[in-house]
Amino acid sequence: MGAAEKTIGIGVVGINMGADTLYANNDPSSRLIVRGLCSATEKKVKALAQRWGINLATTDYRDLLKRDDIQVMAIYTPDDQHYEQVMASLSAGKHVVVTKPMVITVEHAKEIAKLARETGLKVLVGQTMRFQPEFMNVKKLVDDGDLGEILFVQTSYLHDMRPVFAKTPWRITEKDFLVGSMCHPIDALRWFLGDVEEVSAYARKSPLLPGHPRESLFSLNLKFKNGAIGHALGLYGIVHPPKPMNEITVYGTKGSVSSDHGDFMEGHMSAVFDKLEGKPKLSVTYPPSSQGSYGHLISVMNYMKHFEACLAEDSEPSPNAEDAFKSLSISVAGWESIRGGKPVRVDSNL
Repeated sequence: MGAAEKTIGIGVVGINMGADTLYANNDPSSRLIVRGLCSATEKKVKALAQRWGINLATTDYRDLLKRDDIQVMAIYTPDDQHYEQVMASLSAGKHVVVTKPMVITVEHAKEIAKLARETGLKVLVGQTMRFQPEFMNVKKLVDDGDLGEILFVQTSYLHDMRPVFAKTPWRITEKDFLVGSMCHPIDALRWFLGDVEEVSAYARKSPLLPGHPRESLFSLNLKFKNGAIGHALGLYGIVHPPKPMNEITVYGTKGSVSSDHGDFMEGHMSAVFDKLEGKPKLSVTYPPSSQGSYGHLISVMNYMKHFEACLAEDSEPSPNAEDAFKSLSISVAGWESIRGGKPVRVDSNL
């Protein structure tokens, strides 16, 4: 089979993690090709464009929207810039890939989901946990029925944010961890268990992040509409423990599985099955993810391939704008629970 024709042009806005999309230009099996780059730093974006032989390098994302040979906008800017850029992209007839959490208010999430439906354009939210091989294989065990009925799922995202704050000081006062970071374990729970009915949340501030005005340690208990329960843990003002950043553990009636992944670390998946089923234990080790921004190249490649398939098949990406809205609704209910000291029902109606 010959190389695929490069027929789907991408405009990338934000070239830190956004630079990971450039892998497509060298992938002979992909029809995706980055044709334009945008960054707030002119010198940086021009240097990257020259290195990759890309003739459009700009500091204004609207220059990408004017190009007829760009069909997809890939947005990797700070969270508070996403709404304007996503809405402008959809209004210009472009499909969108946007890094999590898509946007930071429920109202903006509703608007994007509505516009995506009205235009028929596709929106993929880059939730990396869904596209890590370790966790994709856990999901396959669940989908194949190997674990039986799912009773409980626990997810976590642990991250000492002090080095991140040092590199990106805008986050110190702007960052809402329950929206911008807890969206990882919350989305992972929704991936396995579906829509949430109720959330009970606790949080506290950390003395390790003295310049940060909000809580940075979170524990969320979630009740799902299908009867299952789940727990999401997010700790960001911490000394990182001797364990990976992300973990998912699934408990079913036929078996249980635990998997983990950390930036630049080995990943693992271990499963045990009910003794009456007679299946052997399962244990897999995954090589470290060492390429790309924060070691996320593999997950970015996986979700871009998923998005490309959705374009070819005219199917809906997962997670899409509606998924992002529902995860954000859980975070909003979480804040209400934290402030009110009681469980809160989640309003996830668009």
